[in-house]
Amino acid sequence: MYFALPLFIGSLVLARADYSTHNGLRKVISENETMDMGEGHNAVMTDTNDAGEVGEATSEEKLSWQPAKGARLFSLSVDFKGNNIWGVDYNDNVWYRDGRSGSWRQKNGSCRRVSLSGDNNHVWCVNGDQQVWYCHGKHGHWERKDGELVYVAVNHDGNAVWGVNRSGQIWYRNGAYGYWKQISTNFKAVRLDVSGNGNIVIAVDSNSRLYYRYGEYGNWFSMDGSLKQISIDRYGDSIWGANNDNKIWYRNGISSYWRSESGTRRWVEVSGDGRWVWSVDTNSQVYYRNGYSNDEWKELNVNGTVTVG
Repeated sequence: MYFALPLFIGSLVLARADYSTHNGLRKVISENETMDMGEGHNAVMTDTNDAGEVGEATSEEKLSWQPAKGARLFSLSVDFKGNNIWGVDYNDNVWYRDGRSGSWRQKNGSCRRVSLSGDNNHVWCVNGDQQVWYCHGKHGHWERKDGELVYVAVNHDGNAVWGVNRSGQIWYRNGAYGYWKQISTNFKAVRLDVSGNGNIVIAVDSNSRLYYRYGEYGNWFSMDGSLKQISIDRYGDSIWGANNDNKIWYRNGISSYWRSESGTRRWVEVSGDGRWVWSVDTNSQVYYRNGYSNDEWKELNVNGTVTVG
């Protein structure tokens, strides 16, 4: 049981249990306090509920889209080499797996959006109550953080965290133990992503328009294209996204151009090294492919053979 005393800064609500002062702002609930993540969910993370697995792909299969059997997700997040995947399903359950050949395991807790750092050491989550949570890797415990957000993204080493609140405002903080700083915009954001090195941020507004900036102190610039979701690799050389028609688009950096990829996917994420791309289709099935290839989508059917879609 805790008592939240809201303090509005713009539309970012800070809620903590013990009071402290930072830059003149009173904040409420200890940064390091471990607590329940909502009704019916305990914040302690345990490895439970294997939900299926997929074996190592052949050389040919690694160049194409393959289903990762098991959990059916709404969205996901990938580390630097694609060796660790986190995701959430439509019931706000949290899942993780060790790459292509691992098994899905469920984490206690409830999330609408989860973001994994490239080094696999930092996981950020926002739940249905817009609460912000953090854990130090898959064996860590969830810690309640101040603020209210509907979307969150973290860079490679966890020292740059970006978020969007329900009013479409964008916020930034310097890692788990930093403090939130509002980033001014002339648009209302719904989603965003940050490159692994923290130097490039791309935001999607409520009309699916795109904007980019260079880090915390840059300025916003319009970007061509229309997407509902975006993903950036470590250096901003590989940018993937999905539009409102669930079509996949790719571009080789900010100064390049969008190229359509075949298939229908509602969510797409690229690993930090740009080599692996994971996606979720309209039936919540999870797929992966080699990010450097141009091959058609391929799906493994029940008996394990490859069919071209």
